[in-house]
Amino acid sequence: EPSAIGRTISGVSAMSNLDITPLGDDVVCRVKGEPYLTVGHFYPGVRLAFTGDVMMGTNFPSNYITPDRGKSLFTDCDSLMRHADATIINLEGTCYDGDEGELRKMTNPNTYFIFRTPGDHAERLAEAGVDAVGMANNHSFDFGLTGRRLTVENIRSVGIEVAGLRGMAEGCVLNRKGVRIGYLAFAASCTRVLDMLNVAEVDSMLHVYREMSDLLVVSFHGGAEGVGRSTKATVVASACTQGCRDLCRRTPRQCL
Repeated sequence: EPSAIGRTISGVSAMSNLDITPLGDDVVCRVKGEPYLTVGHFYPGVRLAFTGDVMMGTNFPSNYITPDRGKSLFTDCDSLMRHADATIINLEGTCYDGDEGELRKMTNPNTYFIFRTPGDHAERLAEAGVDAVGMANNHSFDFGLTGRRLTVENIRSVGIEVAGLRGMAEGCVLNRKGVRIGYLAFAASCTRVLDMLNVAEVDSMLHVYREMSDLLVVSFHGGAEGVGRSTKATVVASACTQGCRDLCRRTPRQCL
């Protein structure tokens, strides 16, 4: 509906650093203060939903799991997540059963935490309507490559796609209402993930997934908690918005 699209454009422009102008079935986006334009196509019938960090509890080093095994964790938001055609989250930590894996060394146990969520909690994500998870973050390596591999296998076993892991699960494509929605996840200074500060890697992955997608979603996990902390997010944001039709978003730290 044109009027609804217009209101959406106005709202996004007001809340972001983008100037957005409708052009038929397309939109023209300009990053405020930048000279280049991005032309993207509108897919009015496609709804996307995103969350920031999701950690559903850990059984290491102590048991911090809800009594109902996570069944009530998404009660306040699962209707929104299921209503979307594609819901994408940033999954912090590992999610599998057993004691396998190489425990990551904690430089300071008072400020660094290890997350291992029981494997059945992957079903909680599927029940809440999650379609894809980004694992490009620091906690996806809490139990080394073994824990990461077991997590990917477990998440995929419930029908959820995974992105962000170099050489293991770099990206995915979701088909929704005839639209191919590609998804890539990047992070800064994390072990064996797609590196948002590596311009060559960003450009290479964007090139591959643009060819496979009608709409390419790119998320990046960076920055830190606290006032005055900053991130070099402009590296990946600039690469995504120059001459393409991608949606680029930052995953807030400890958002959910």
